[in-house]
Amino acid sequence: GAEGPSSEEEIRRDEYRALNVGQDDTVGSQFAAHEAMRSRSLSEVISKVMLVTRLREVRALQGFSRILPPGGPETLAPLFTTDPGWRPAIEVRGEGLFLVLDQARLEAWEKQENVVGRIRDLNHRYADRARRWFDRGIALTGLLDRRSAACVLAMAGIYERLLERIAADPERALQRRVALAPWEKAWVAVGSMLALDARARRGRARAGASIGGRG
Repeated sequence: GAEGPSSEEEIRRDEYRALNVGQDDTVGSQFAAHEAMRSRSLSEVISKVMLVTRLREVRALQGFSRILPPGGPETLAPLFTTDPGWRPAIEVRGEGLFLVLDQARLEAWEKQENVVGRIRDLNHRYADRARRWFDRGIALTGLLDRRSAACVLAMAGIYERLLERIAADPERALQRRVALAPWEKAWVAVGSMLALDARARRGRARAGASIGGRG
């Protein structure tokens, strides 16, 4: 038979097309949607309203990945050592509305100075909050053993570098996934190890000075 979509982006694109075009409600159908009338006030900002009267979605677990995986199904950790030919899945059934916004008006709204300024303020606020959480978390690494602390600092350094990159250019993060090159990740990890060793040496020096001062 014909092959289906091979990536999440292709699946989302097919879903959008199906919801945008609609389909008649027939016996045994798993999906049905038709266009509804719009009020004059809505027609200024919404180009189409689709009534979804029947919808069945199957969600299957394919594998496990990191919170921010490099991308692609090949990065998933398998569920089984030997593939049994099935996957754990659930069915979700429902109905609802699908709204298509007027693209030209949306693009014009995105370029308004007050909207751009508001997005910039929100981005700075979220970035500042994330930095505070980073500082609080890193302060606790002194309670960990050296190996665990090195892992935490390496991951925190990578995510902090990503945060700074997103904060510097938030629009880019909306257009494409922001990632670090492998050499950048290695550089951050090495820097974290060096910082941990320096902190350990300072701690030993303070302890030695304290002991020597008691003489």
